[in-house]
Amino acid sequence: MTAVIQFFVLAILCLTAPLPSLLRRLLQRLPRSLYNQCSTPFRYPIHGRWLWFNARSSYPITVASYPLMNAALVDGVAACFHSLGRPATMIDVGAAIGDTLSLIEERCPHMIGRHFCIEAAPHFLELLRRNTAAMPQVTIIPQLLAAEEKTIPSLVHTHGSTAAAVGEDQVQAIPLDRVPELQNQRIDLLKIDVDGYDGEVLAGARQLIARDQPLIIFEWHPVLWQRAGNDLFQVFTLLRDAGYDRLLWFHNTGEFSHFTSTTADALVQHRHTAHYLQKESPQGDPHFDIIALHQGSKIDPVDLARLPHTRQWLKR
Repeated sequence: MTAVIQFFVLAILCLTAPLPSLLRRLLQRLPRSLYNQCSTPFRYPIHGRWLWFNARSSYPITVASYPLMNAALVDGVAACFHSLGRPATMIDVGAAIGDTLSLIEERCPHMIGRHFCIEAAPHFLELLRRNTAAMPQVTIIPQLLAAEEKTIPSLVHTHGSTAAAVGEDQVQAIPLDRVPELQNQRIDLLKIDVDGYDGEVLAGARQLIARDQPLIIFEWHPVLWQRAGNDLFQVFTLLRDAGYDRLLWFHNTGEFSHFTSTTADALVQHRHTAHYLQKESPQGDPHFDIIALHQGSKIDPVDLARLPHTRQWLKR
């Protein structure tokens, strides 16, 4: 399928994404079938620029379907910027092709001073390099991360826009604390989206977290975490021990859900939440995006939960 046809098929899918479900399914039946046959990267305009996408990427369709998608990250960046009074330094673990980076550049211009993109999937890395070629503030780090230096399963696609460490081969990984490019860097925001290995990455960043106390945002996906053989609840103990006492939970479509803490009592609620997600939609994409704030953070969690920056931007 040519790039031109891919472009128009994706445009139809994005334009019909906000329609009522029955009409949407009817209008998308043929275009989606064609789109699923795509096999080569292509360019598509999004976030104010032309981005390279891998074949069958779901990102443009998801953004068109859910206006608040990734709003927690956008407002987290804005909150850091206003709290610090300067552009923030950010680590993006699981940067993929740079789609969320481009989202931040569009909605939070000049709010990120340095952006470290960590990505190890070869099929994403090449496109990430293309998409950030004109961004001098971006440093790409092709590295797999874990709680300690060890071998972990190789990366495989979980769906069109992400990859998870659930492959059959074993590859080398290191903790975030040992990444050479990050030594002597003060980190203000740590974003992690690695399909089940988020807790492992956080466990390998203990020194960084203790030193810099960044705003942390990660994906809590019980199905993928358990598929990867990782503990769902250890992350809350890790955060508590590091002085993080406030958690903001956002639905995978972007809307705020609820607050919790990191106390031992809150673990009961976290277990109920995991059980609910596993029973509610085990074949879908059942997860929350969680923002963790350190007890010394000046960011107002209630204001952040309102997503004021994103909502103001969407009114433009």
